Amino acid sequence: MAALECALCGRFTEKLTKEHLPQKGLYSKETRKIIPNLHTLKACESCNNGSSEQDEIFKVFIGLVAQQDGNELLYSVSKTFDNNGKLKRSFIHNLQIEERNGQKVRLWNAREHTQIVLDSAEKCAKGLYFREFGEVLIKSKSISFVPTPFVYEKDKVEVENRLKDAKWFSVNGQTVNYTFLDMKNTDTLIIINFFSSAEFVFCIRDKEYSKKVHAGLISLSQ
Repeated sequence: MAALECALCGRFTEKLTKEHLPQKGLYSKETRKIIPNLHTLKACESCNNGSSEQDEIFKVFIGLVAQQDGNELLYSVSKTFDNNGKLKRSFIHNLQIEERNGQKVRLWNAREHTQIVLDSAEKCAKGLYFREFGEVLIKSKSISFVPTPFVYEKDKVEVENRLKDAKWFSVNGQTVNYTFLDMKNTDTLIIINFFSSAEFVFCIRDKEYSKKVHAGLISLSQ
């Protein structure tokens, strides 16, 4: 009888496997020696398989902006390019060099891989939500990406006020830090920061949000 519930999709199955979230590929072998106990959760075969290429793309995206001592992640990115010629060609074709504060910075225009990057970050958000609340996010809530500039422009005052008292959590030797902000309209924002550099924001919303607003159970004018 299928009695085990996947932490990501909520599907019941007879067998679950360990899923590393944040993705194991973000950590080189040398880094994993320093951080041996990477965060994992139990996921079904469908959620845990077939994502190696997506993980590589996500690693390249994070690695090119990460601030990490010893540049271990960037070295790992270079090894990925050695083993993945197609991804390397995409990187070279979309590479931009900009000068910032007297230093040349490499920027990867990852437009063709945007959805993969966002899906990977969203998967992390679902995993971290489960870690904190012990609930499968998508069973009762929806999740959607929010561009960071939009967050701070639309709800700048509220976000800044809530960040003052926000409780931050971390996994994998504080390489990934995150917090949950409960907004006045009952939405929850999860902010995830990878390696003190790449930041993603997702809006977590009750699936019955529209019905509750219509019924007057949620006030948008608070």
